[in-house]
Amino acid sequence: MYQINLQNIIEKLPIMTNSSHHCASNPNRTQGTSSSYKGGHFLTSAFILLLTLATLSGCDTSGSVGSDIISDEGGTSTTTVDVDNITLLDTPTFSGRLPHSSIGLFEDPAYGRLESSAVIKPVISKAQVDTLTESNSMLLKLIFNPTVYGNENTVSEFEIFEVDEVWRGTQLRYGDDLAINRQNKVGEFLLTADEDTATVELSDEWKESFAEFFNSISADRDSTYRQNFTGLAIVPSQNNEVIRFLKHAAEEEEDEITSFIVRSTSVNDDGEEVIEDEILDARDWASVFSRSNEPPSNNSFIVHNTNNVLRIKIELPLEELSGRNIVNAQLFLYKNSIPENSTPSITRPSLTQVRAHIFDEQPDDVMADIFTTNANFFTNTDEDEDELFNINITQFVLDEVYGSQENRELYITIQSVNGILYSTRFFGTSDDTLNPKIVITTVE
Repeated sequence: MYQINLQNIIEKLPIMTNSSHHCASNPNRTQGTSSSYKGGHFLTSAFILLLTLATLSGCDTSGSVGSDIISDEGGTSTTTVDVDNITLLDTPTFSGRLPHSSIGLFEDPAYGRLESSAVIKPVISKAQVDTLTESNSMLLKLIFNPTVYGNENTVSEFEIFEVDEVWRGTQLRYGDDLAINRQNKVGEFLLTADEDTATVELSDEWKESFAEFFNSISADRDSTYRQNFTGLAIVPSQNNEVIRFLKHAAEEEEDEITSFIVRSTSVNDDGEEVIEDEILDARDWASVFSRSNEPPSNNSFIVHNTNNVLRIKIELPLEELSGRNIVNAQLFLYKNSIPENSTPSITRPSLTQVRAHIFDEQPDDVMADIFTTNANFFTNTDEDEDELFNINITQFVLDEVYGSQENRELYITIQSVNGILYSTRFFGTSDDTLNPKIVITTVE
């Protein structure tokens, strides 16, 4: 749905995943891993897996899942491996050319002070608008996703200024800064809680500056525009209490997305005013985002989809597992919702997915590799249980135990990178009950 826009982020085409897997009852499709599972193990396990998975479908967060070794009369054993070699990486991902861009300001007691402006510039397409004249006016039509972050019933104030330096959405990342010319206001608007559209008339001065590039007949018109035109910044006022998300990609064919309008006004023979609008698409866009005053983690891992990765080194009891038929392996991560639940009046985008990538060694740019490749494993929350994420990593464990691929690491991220801000806390290794763990099911 959003793939056409996402592939413009960098030179690679990202492969997005849309499958859903709930709890431990559904085996996960794996991609990007080799299957070195040999001989009779496969036929035996494939049959028994159908029986075994049914026993794993419950997601009980009231206590530890599994134990060191548990056997039943049917010859099924469960091995629990504590995951205690976890590193939290801070590596910002891309903020431009995403399906959404964030604008707003909010002080979140659980995740810090969030402030975001959106930068945007229009195309100079003669196919959409032939010529800009002095009689034309230009407007910016902002379309918002209904998702909000913060105090959703508040009114938001925004101002529009010129950006003071050249930028590219394909290069901007969360945490990057841009100079904004706050002496030159181009427009302003208010947005109430129940509004999903704002149409803002832009200043004549800015329109005339843009028209110089648009109406140019120079052979290098496009490159000159790209290298010199700085575009607009949509900036929240300092008394805002919510973050909203601009739409840049249509989910349905008839959906509107954020764009520019060239308006012509005339009077017909009956003396009535006639307004004609032509649409100019956005050429480039990004979020200019910062997070500060983040509270301490208190033995949890705070993870944001904008900049965090959990690197997990798994140490399996290889000798113990090598003679067994492994039919299922689940990585369990428990969400620490205590800080969020202490502020029930705050609306936050709901976390529904955790993803795992596998790398033989840590890439030079972890987020770029994660952004442009499909997750090897991922899971969605169960409809009845949103405190536990369990990821089917059976193929990873099989490759480690029986294959030639060893000592690889899992890189865990939350949600997809789509411009909407997601955050969560996972319990760390200090809690014996809710600590990260792997539960491996084997049969005799």
